[in-house]
Amino acid sequence: MKRLAALVPLLALAAACGGSDGIHGTTRLTARAHLPAGGGPITGTFRATGAVDDSGTLLDTFKVLPKSPAGDDRARVERSLHGRKGTIRIGFVLTVTKSGKASGHWQIQSGTGDYAKLRGSGHYAGHVDFLAHGAENIRDTMAGVIGGPLEA
Repeated sequence: MKRLAALVPLLALAAACGGSDGIHGTTRLTARAHLPAGGGPITGTFRATGAVDDSGTLLDTFKVLPKSPAGDDRARVERSLHGRKGTIRIGFVLTVTKSGKASGHWQIQSGTGDYAKLRGSGHYAGHVDFLAHGAENIRDTMAGVIGGPLEA
């Protein structure tokens, strides 16, 4: 009886997380992207490992926000990751220092395909190389915890 009583909380946790069917756990996403001179959408590639194992292209659209109290640049970013198993749309507010260090917190907004009901959030860290005429090269990592059913 003691074993059954000990299993009840674990079974409740598994049920709340969707059981064994689905995507659950930590994930790490690395990306390389480019903002062309003169502005426009940011395009690039990504690779996700961990609970999500996929790769493909990315598209970032952004809106410049007022500078932070420290004078750093800020932007609201909507990132679309187009992989083999579907699309994940992520939103985050990005802060970029004058040296190019970028940071923020991300959250999954929606998904399609295998990612249709995926939820999650985590931390964003990256670096922006400022190029001539306003162009930028961006390298970043997004790490966090995700969960949701795997739509097969």
